[in-house]
Amino acid sequence: MNKEKRAAVYARVSVKHQNRKDLSIEAQVNVCRAYLSKKGIYNDIVIFRDLGFSGRNFVRPAFVSLKEQIEQGQIYCVAVKDLSRLGRDYRKVGDIVERFFPVHGVRLLSAVEGFDSADYAANPAAVGLYHLLNEWYAKDIGRKVSLVKMEKKLAGNYLGSAAPYGYRIVKRDDIRILEPDDSFLVRSAIFAMHESGYSSGEIVEQLWQCAINPPAVYRKSGKVMAAEGQAKRWEGGTVRNLLKQGRVIFAE
Repeated sequence: MNKEKRAAVYARVSVKHQNRKDLSIEAQVNVCRAYLSKKGIYNDIVIFRDLGFSGRNFVRPAFVSLKEQIEQGQIYCVAVKDLSRLGRDYRKVGDIVERFFPVHGVRLLSAVEGFDSADYAANPAAVGLYHLLNEWYAKDIGRKVSLVKMEKKLAGNYLGSAAPYGYRIVKRDDIRILEPDDSFLVRSAIFAMHESGYSSGEIVEQLWQCAINPPAVYRKSGKVMAAEGQAKRWEGGTVRNLLKQGRVIFAE
């Protein structure tokens, strides 16, 4: 790695949300630093802050500066609290995620979703996953589930033998609980598509096109996405059963 290159944190708060503690600039920076640390990135991190700018505005001072430094080869990695910090126009965000960052060799980390573009870079179906993420943000703005501020806590032990799709069972202080795993991104996208009017058959088709492994395959392989040419089709009943569980997030 070029030692002159640095990792970056980008944080943005709109005028509307400046008083929300969970969305404050420093809260976002702290979440991103913690996620970078989890990925083994500790030092030489530069912070870009845009305070009071709407996500619909892509000519923000810090964001423009970040892009300029990326183009100059000074940044190798960008961490955000979640993808909506980059912007609220899913087509423009999609272009940044799918084209701008990869063209300049920049790794993207999104702390809330536990997303790391390096995990998907070698799989050509990754672009499809990005589209699912964009669909989630385009249709779920204002109602987006946050892992920083959980909607619902699970009291006591989780007694199930297997975790629902989107979660894993962990043991904390001798208590079995659920926390989001790598498939949580797909689970969230399924709910967003359903809420946007997609039928279970249409959701199945989207998952097929994106080469997303069905839950049974994911449990055996540990891989969210199938290798090229090896994707297996989801069943409509699997999607419907998942939706019946409800959009419930369990606290860590």
